[in-house]
Amino acid sequence: MGQAMKIAIELVVGIAVGGFIGKVLDDQFGSAPWLLILFLMLGFAAGLLNIVRTARRLQAEAEPLQRNAKAVPDDDEEDDRK
Repeated sequence: MGQAMKIAIELVVGIAVGGFIGKVLDDQFGSAPWLLILFLMLGFAAGLLNIVRTARRLQAEAEPLQRNAKAVPDDDEEDDRK
């Protein structure tokens, strides 16, 4: 549950930081809403990149555990034996 919250927060924070930077730059340069839109997209991309990195790391950590786990028979295999 904690990892899922971390992933969701990473995406939201990326978008929020991008939006904040875009808004500040738009106010400074008077280019509204173009820099806001640009930095929102960059924030979204950065958030997704962080999510992909986290997912790959979690998958790499779980892989040895999955290989060492005992196999569980499928329901179909049990029906064939009866």
